[in-house]
Amino acid sequence: MSITAIIADDEPLVRRSVRRFLKEYDINVLEECGDGAATIAALRARKPDILFLDMEMPLAKGMQVMAEIGEQNMPTTIILTAHKDYALGAFDFNVADYILKPFGKDRFARGLSRAMIRNSGAARTSASAAAGGQEAPNAGPMPTRRSFPEHIPIPGRYGRISLVKTRDIEWVEAEENLLMIHCGARLYELRETMSAFQARLDPGVFCRIHRSTLVNVCYIQEIRPWCNGHHVVVLQSGLQLRMSRYQRESVERLTNLSARSGE
Repeated sequence: MSITAIIADDEPLVRRSVRRFLKEYDINVLEECGDGAATIAALRARKPDILFLDMEMPLAKGMQVMAEIGEQNMPTTIILTAHKDYALGAFDFNVADYILKPFGKDRFARGLSRAMIRNSGAARTSASAAAGGQEAPNAGPMPTRRSFPEHIPIPGRYGRISLVKTRDIEWVEAEENLLMIHCGARLYELRETMSAFQARLDPGVFCRIHRSTLVNVCYIQEIRPWCNGHHVVVLQSGLQLRMSRYQRESVERLTNLSARSGE
């Protein structure tokens, strides 16, 4: 599923530039809006993941749009404006970046990278909010399941961003704060700690087998006992990854998850 976006700016040239820059990414532009009133209506009807928002529009300024929608309901927002004066107040409303006009492709790409990284870890709670938080009599609170991103944005050279499907990630190895993400024949590098990266993934799919190794259980073929309490995890590709001898709990958990993944 692609990321969705709305472009809100009263300048047609700016809207065309944003749409042109977005052609390189898996982002579906739901709507373009030329004034604040249309933007408010589009946000309520379409509920995009990302909003590109001009601060000076007819009928309602950008700050009025954000105030009308409300902080809790605003999508991840990138401000596009020629005015510096709104920056302080804007960052109260889930703003990922504040880009001053005129802007080029590289500056736009940096802002989009920040927005997608923030959006990828955001839990969607609109259904819970729509329910009004009401509970049935004599019932405990309704459990909520955290949502996990289907894509991981990975910044590359020249401002490019690769949207990597999490289901395609076979395993990840860490070298200090640099992660090597293996997706079949493709290899991606991401400057992030293993713990921070793991926190963004579904623990029902990804499991740490070593302090420097994370695996997707869907790609595990078998787990073999080895010497001195160690185990070896064999991937479908034939690659063998050593499991720490202190990860017995992970061995049992992986065995169960691997069985479920084949169902």
